[in-house]
Amino acid sequence: MSPTYPGGKRFAFSVFDDTDVATLESIRPLYDVLDRLGIITTKSVWGIDHEGRSDYEGSETLDDAQYSQYVKSLHERGFEIGYHCATMQSATRTHIERSLTNYNKLLDKYPSIYAAHSTNKDNLYWGIDRFSLTLSKWLYLLLGGEREGYFQGHLPESEYFWGDLAKQHLEYARSFTFTNANLLKLNTPVVYRRKDTPWVKNWFVTSDAENVEEFNALIDSSCQNELEEQGGLCIISTHFGKGFVDNDIVNATTMKLLEELSKRDCWFAPVSDLLGFYVDRFGCHELSTTQLYRLELGWFFDSLKRRRRRKRYNPTEIAYLRKSMGKERNV
Repeated sequence: MSPTYPGGKRFAFSVFDDTDVATLESIRPLYDVLDRLGIITTKSVWGIDHEGRSDYEGSETLDDAQYSQYVKSLHERGFEIGYHCATMQSATRTHIERSLTNYNKLLDKYPSIYAAHSTNKDNLYWGIDRFSLTLSKWLYLLLGGEREGYFQGHLPESEYFWGDLAKQHLEYARSFTFTNANLLKLNTPVVYRRKDTPWVKNWFVTSDAENVEEFNALIDSSCQNELEEQGGLCIISTHFGKGFVDNDIVNATTMKLLEELSKRDCWFAPVSDLLGFYVDRFGCHELSTTQLYRLELGWFFDSLKRRRRRKRYNPTEIAYLRKSMGKERNV
C-alpha cells in the first residue's frame, strides 16, 4: 500500500545530482528551470579544488567564488546541498576538514547527506566494504572490484579517515542504486542501518541514471504514469553535468519531460525530506541477514540488467570544462 504524501500528493520525486564534471555554466540553466517549475532537488558539491591532474579537471568546487555563490542561492531557494566527498580525487583528513569548513562558511551548516565519489580513497565503506555478506564480497571481487583496504574513509588508522566527522554531521549516506524508478517496488527498504558500519547513521538507495539520455528514459511519460498510478517514491542519482545543457540550452527532451512532470500530482522535495518522510512512515531498521541477501544480491542482478540498458550521450560538458580550466580560480 502506497503512503499518502504531504499535501495529499499521489507520488514523490527528487534527484541527487552528483557534482562530477559540473561547472556553473553547465548546470545553471537546468537548475533555473527546476526552480521555475517547482521541482526542488538535491545538488551535491565538492568543498575544495584538487591540486594536480584529474579525470574531472575543470569541474568547479566551493573554492570558486561565482560557483559557490550560485550554490548558496540554490540553498536559499530550497534546494538541498549534499556532499560528494571533499574533492574530485582522494583527500586526506586535513583536506576533508578544510572542505567541510568551506561548506559551513558558505551555508552556515554542515552537510547532512553524502554520496561516495568514484575511486576516492576517502570513500566511506565503499568497494568491497559496501557488502556485508561473504557471497556478495566474492561476487564483487570476481567482477573486478577493489580489494579490501583500498577505501579507507572509515578506517581510524588511515590518513583518509573521517568517519567520526561523518557520524557527527551526516544523517544519510547513499549505498546502492537500481534501475527501477519506483523505490517502493524494490524488495528492500529505501532507508536502513547496518550494524557493521558504525560511522554511518543511515543508508539509502536510489534509482540510477548516469547521464541525460538515461535520465530521460527513466522519467519518460510511461514511467511518470506508473509512478503516479503506483503512488511511487522516486529518487534518481544522476549527473546534471553530463549532457543536460548544450550552448546554455537545456536538452529539449529533458525540458519537455520536466514540464510534464511538474504538472502532475507530485510532491517535489529535497532527497533528505523524502527520506525523512519514508522513515516516519516505515521506520529505519538494522537489516537482518535475509534482508541483506535481498539487497546485495538484488543489486548484482540489477547491475547486469543496467549494463544492457546503458545509453551513450553527447558529452556537451567538455566545452564548459575547458572554459572553466582557462579561467582564473578563486582559492
